[in-house]
Amino acid sequence: MKKILSFLTSIIMAWIVIISAMPVSASQAVVKDSLSKNGISINANHFTYYYLKDNYTKYLTIPKELVGDNQIKVTGYKFPEFRIMSGDSLCLDSYGNFKPAEYSFGETRSGTSIVDVVCGDVTFEVTVDVIDYADYYIEQTVDNYIKNNITNTMTDYEKVEAACKFVASYDYGSNASMFGMILCGYGDCWAATDTICYFCEKLGIPAVAHHDPNPESPTHYNALVQIDGMNYIAEAGYVGSAPRYYDITKRELYEELSDGTICLNSYPDWNAEKVDIPATYNGKTVSKIGDEAFAYCKKLKQVTIPNTINEIGKKAFAYSGLTSVEIPDSVKKNWITGIF
Repeated sequence: MKKILSFLTSIIMAWIVIISAMPVSASQAVVKDSLSKNGISINANHFTYYYLKDNYTKYLTIPKELVGDNQIKVTGYKFPEFRIMSGDSLCLDSYGNFKPAEYSFGETRSGTSIVDVVCGDVTFEVTVDVIDYADYYIEQTVDNYIKNNITNTMTDYEKVEAACKFVASYDYGSNASMFGMILCGYGDCWAATDTICYFCEKLGIPAVAHHDPNPESPTHYNALVQIDGMNYIAEAGYVGSAPRYYDITKRELYEELSDGTICLNSYPDWNAEKVDIPATYNGKTVSKIGDEAFAYCKKLKQVTIPNTINEIGKKAFAYSGLTSVEIPDSVKKNWITGIF
């Protein structure tokens, strides 16, 4: 009998341990919209915590008005338990102090975490937004520029031009991203392209980073942008001090060649799934598919090439969705073999 009682006691104790370790169940009341209950209170149920990595402190300082408390404080209960219920941006100790969570190589992440503060039979839900101030500063810089310089009444061309002017207001230098350019005050062609594409994404204008090697730079990039159903090259990556030169060049759909025939130069519908290339345009023979003519048409599945075509340009279908194409015998120059 004693053995049976001892066995039952051990089972009961084991269940007590398991139950005490379990998270707050859905049936248990969680206080979300109040700072106090049953004589227990917390200092806040929503924290916004800005942090700045050490290597950015020479460029930025968090404004005093954004420096907030980084501790969830409880009064009226001695040993509260703090549980991170969701989110991976937060590190929290047993006293309610929090800081950004660190991952490999000191990586931190902005994000929102939900914390349950368990005080016996009272549980408070707390939201903690962890924000990298450098990211916040850069986004605010872009948003303020858009607010002050771009309106809904402007054409897409004017909006892209305003984005190029923003880039041109920074010196040329060895930063390869918008982040580095805004933070340090200078950037290269990659930074220019990154910035123009970021602006276009915010403004709802299709744009991609376009590799455009030249004799000065085999790694040169600019932005390929769609404006009013046409493709444009937005170039703002030239050397020099601010204000720098920029240019927006239209890539015509068709271009007349020296022999009087036509080149399909730049196809603007990036969402096209099927294209039948015409044999003639304005009464003239279409004899060539130009360099990168269908580049970035990522949904493209089928292209019909007429037997008037005798040349297919470099990277004509690069970065597109096309995986194969039937090439007529009329084609004498073909630069696309193995490149899709």
